[in-house]
Amino acid sequence: MADGWTDRCRRTLINFLVYCPKGTIFLKSVDASHASKTADMLYKLFREVVLYVGPENIVHMVTDNAANYVAAGRLLEAEFPKLFWSPCAAHCINLMLQDMRKLEEVSIAVSHASNITKYVKPQNNFLTFLTHHDTHST
Repeated sequence: MADGWTDRCRRTLINFLVYCPKGTIFLKSVDASHASKTADMLYKLFREVVLYVGPENIVHMVTDNAANYVAAGRLLEAEFPKLFWSPCAAHCINLMLQDMRKLEEVSIAVSHASNITKYVKPQNNFLTFLTHHDTHST
């Protein structure tokens, strides 16, 4: 898995993690701050990691879903036919939820839910009543 992020010093870091039967292992981190994150650059970086780990040991590569990462993933799949690439599902879902939040109906529902939460949380007696009622209703 390749996970890119920007730290407080505005450095762009790409972390490489390996999933295996014993768990997730941190492989390495690359400071890509001064490099143009083109598909070709990412492909070369990913290829280096694949060759280090061994293509025979890699089944699936997960990355960001930006266009440059998608293109780099396709290049990897072309060179290593047994390697499967996909975008991070959590990132895709997060983007979908952000888009859904822009819909007026969803935005209103989220706002109402937030207001209910703000009311119920500080009301210990009300929360106790609801918990007691829910426990004894079944």
